[in-house]
Amino acid sequence: DNGLATEPPNKPPSKPAASDPASQQLKETILKYKKLLSMARQGLEDNQRHLSDKDEQIRQLQHELESSKQRNAKENAKTRGLEMNPKRIVRRVDQDGVIWVLFEWYSVETDARSPPSWREFNSYGELEDFVQCVSGEPIEIPPACLTSDETQQKINDAKAEVKKTQEEFRKYKIKSEIARKQKEAETKQALGAGLAEASRRIAGADLEAQARRGREARAQADALRQELAQQELMWRKAHDALAKE
Repeated sequence: DNGLATEPPNKPPSKPAASDPASQQLKETILKYKKLLSMARQGLEDNQRHLSDKDEQIRQLQHELESSKQRNAKENAKTRGLEMNPKRIVRRVDQDGVIWVLFEWYSVETDARSPPSWREFNSYGELEDFVQCVSGEPIEIPPACLTSDETQQKINDAKAEVKKTQEEFRKYKIKSEIARKQKEAETKQALGAGLAEASRRIAGADLEAQARRGREARAQADALRQELAQQELMWRKAHDALAKE
């Protein structure tokens, strides 16, 4: 023992407590995941309902298709064995050099009708020959339905025509506006010239009136001077007569 004070032994460091910001961030993350899970569950339920609706629509369409098949079968049974003639052409489609025609058929004997059906023709002349051989009212051959490319071309042509018309209307509107402004300027100029001429006429009339009034005033002054001169002459004669007496 050398008499020197010794330092107490170091205590082991205490374990740091969890900070509040970290706990708050963890809670927010958990809430975020819960919200995402809830949204995913809701999306699954919506998809399930959508699939159920689609299944119901498919069942309805299948039922309608089956009913249509049964009706067609009944109609075919009624018209089976009867001579069927085309009533009219419902639709015509030209594709790859082949003409497909959808005919509506009827029985000459009973006037019963069968469901429309397609018939193939290799040329327009063949279609004409077939139609001309049909008894009864003449059948009109309609123009062919447009293909998707032709339809798109028609749409593009229509859009181009609309754009061209809009551009022409825009130019016409600009020209009309310019012409209107020119007319307004010409009208203002004409009105200004008319007002100036009217002002000149009015000014001339005023000067003439002033001159006339001046002449009248001078005439009145001359008459007054003559009257005063005569009066003075009479007074002078009277004065001379009195002086002689």
